[in-house]
Amino acid sequence: MSFVRIRFAEAAFLALATGLFVGIAVLASPPDKPAAKRKAPPTVGNPMRPDQLEGAWIRVSTEAAGKVEKVREDDPPMRLVVRGNTFDFGGNGINQESAVFFPGTTPAKLALTPLNESAGPAQGKPYLGIYKIEGETLTLCLLMSGLAPTEFSTTPGDHRVLDVYRRDAPPAPKKSEPPPETDLDRLQGTWYRIASHASGKDWMVAGMDPKHPALAIVFQGDKWLGLKADGTIGKSQHTIFLTPDTTPRRIVLADPSGLQKTGFRAIYKIEGDTLTLCIEFVRDRPFQTDFSSTAANGYVLDVYRRSRP
Repeated sequence: MSFVRIRFAEAAFLALATGLFVGIAVLASPPDKPAAKRKAPPTVGNPMRPDQLEGAWIRVSTEAAGKVEKVREDDPPMRLVVRGNTFDFGGNGINQESAVFFPGTTPAKLALTPLNESAGPAQGKPYLGIYKIEGETLTLCLLMSGLAPTEFSTTPGDHRVLDVYRRDAPPAPKKSEPPPETDLDRLQGTWYRIASHASGKDWMVAGMDPKHPALAIVFQGDKWLGLKADGTIGKSQHTIFLTPDTTPRRIVLADPSGLQKTGFRAIYKIEGDTLTLCIEFVRDRPFQTDFSSTAANGYVLDVYRRSRP
């Protein structure tokens, strides 16, 4: 019995010592290093964004079997219009093809599938090609069957087509031309009277002299304003109504409110910076037919010169 107890005590002690040693070893061991982040695989090739193809292109040359054929200037332009993933060869909707792009390859690849019945047996059958964009130039190398080309070239018997396009510049926006100048536009500003005749007599007193504004009129919009000697607006105020499509041209000096289109009648002509008026200051008389002032007709003939700064 004593022997059994002793062996049991030895076994228990040995188990305790072993566990203590293992625990100490675990505590003493250095902590595990964090796992290193895995590097992303390098990007393959030189990405060629498909959105760079968007827009209209004009073919400038085509090559097949190693022979280059340049487009002549007198030939109708061959257009290619790219909208999203649709290639419209001709730009008229007759030869459209859907495109799938592989821009991460080198060179960048694409697959085209004819959509229209005009393609005949090729309709719905995809074929491969490669493309590149250099500034405003697009190069397509297409092969109707087999693997995609690996370079932008053609040789006899390889059935490749190499087309070069330049981007078709959009038409320049038409410049909005200002509306043609009207007689009312040409009348605007200040005019000084340089000659005046009434009933055949010369009424001119001071001549063209800015110091005598009593002989001046100002056109502001459709208003006729007479200036007094002190430069202020006088009683001679009218709303004017022009009829520039008659011969001679007609003008009516109506009341300032413009509510009445009747008033003093006159004919006028504008020649550069010279304005000539032949006015009838008696209401309701017919318009004059020529620029004259005689004792018989009683018209007033005034000549004005535009004031320039």
